[in-house]
Amino acid sequence: MKKKEDIACPNCGKLFHPARKESKFCCRQCGIEYNKAHGMYKKSDETKAKLAAAHIGKTAWNKGRKMTQEEIDKMKAYVKAAWTEEKREAQRIRQKEIWSNAKLLAEQSARCKEHMTDAYKEEISRRTKAAIQSEEVKQNIHEAFNKIEVKEKRMKTNQERYGVNWIVQSELYTKAGFKNKTNDSWDNFLDIDNKTREFPLENYVYDFKVNDTVLVEINPSYTHNSTDTTWYNNKYIVDKDYHKSKSLVAWKHGFECIHVWDWDDKYKIKNLLTTVKHKVSGHKCIVKEIDTQTADDFLSKCHLQNSCRGIKVALGLYYNDILIAVSTYGNSRYNKNYEWEWLRFANNNEYLIQGGSAHKLHDYFIKTYSPKSIISYCDKSKFTGSMFKHLGYTLLSNGTRSCHFYNMKTKQHFTQSEVNKLGACRILNIPQIDRETSGKDNRDIMLEHGFVEVYDCGQASYIWESL
Repeated sequence: MKKKEDIACPNCGKLFHPARKESKFCCRQCGIEYNKAHGMYKKSDETKAKLAAAHIGKTAWNKGRKMTQEEIDKMKAYVKAAWTEEKREAQRIRQKEIWSNAKLLAEQSARCKEHMTDAYKEEISRRTKAAIQSEEVKQNIHEAFNKIEVKEKRMKTNQERYGVNWIVQSELYTKAGFKNKTNDSWDNFLDIDNKTREFPLENYVYDFKVNDTVLVEINPSYTHNSTDTTWYNNKYIVDKDYHKSKSLVAWKHGFECIHVWDWDDKYKIKNLLTTVKHKVSGHKCIVKEIDTQTADDFLSKCHLQNSCRGIKVALGLYYNDILIAVSTYGNSRYNKNYEWEWLRFANNNEYLIQGGSAHKLHDYFIKTYSPKSIISYCDKSKFTGSMFKHLGYTLLSNGTRSCHFYNMKTKQHFTQSEVNKLGACRILNIPQIDRETSGKDNRDIMLEHGFVEVYDCGQASYIWESL
């Protein structure tokens, strides 16, 4: 048998003994380099058109076929066996080297920018939206993220790596350059020295901690509504009890929690957090009955919800002829089982009344008007209700979270009670819609006109009764 002779590699010129009759190159790499250099990997437009035409109307061999559980288990076992801890560690080392090499990062960035054309971006966006719109995908994601074992595993990993349960609670989150323009603007606006950003508490992070006792949550409707969000194709929304749960955690740890909504007056919020400038003894203050206009003007400046209708009695607390607090009373509006309703109370936050301004005004009202019963309401989005407890009130109901309708374009705001009372068509000044024929209720109409639902922390009701 004639022995094969050594041949020269067409790519590098090296003499080698061919393993097979058809061998032309000394190694695989030489074959790849030679074919690339001579255009053998490039297909002509004609060839590409023929290949594309050949696949038209033909379904993929695996389309519609699902893997059996045996195949899935086999694949998992294979991957687990192949992906050893040594390989994982080697991969970690390679990644660290890459991310610490500025030259490699710059090259990678240039390649990404070259390939990331507008057409490619649009195609990625189209495919992502199509995938997220799939009910099966949405259900799978929801189930995966809400499994207790998954949450525990994520918390354990975060504790090991960052020392916190959630990544947003770590210093790495803020130092890495994650910016929140809304919070940045509030940070500059509040201009308070004793203030901390991104304060972690249990599994929540609060936007600001102020004066060591108050937590502030900025809740723009853009990301805090329960109807619509720009994230994930409008499919992931804030839970209706999210804000209430966050307040409960804050109260549990001895903090007040102030939720700031888009419809709040930011100057009043700032006044609410303003440090006291004057401490005044209650003995130096005088209670006077004031007219409704004076009360309205003061409440419009100092009360978060301004004034209201139905005032029968208005009381003012004066210090050196300066009005520093106002209380208003009227007939009970919502619960006719009680004689009076404490409608509004507000004070000038620059003054701290030793003995309490609310105490002096409330005691005057009881002694002067001898009420049999009083009911009042507390906005749990801003206050804990401690004032009512100090005045001898009893908690009647903690209340459920309330719904607000807000339009992010027109800045219009309506409570659900207003919409239910007047009707969506009347509020929006549009022609009346036959609900039975159209099948639309007030909520549907509000949503159609660009409103989103935002849920607050609810209103607690407190009662006082004479002995």
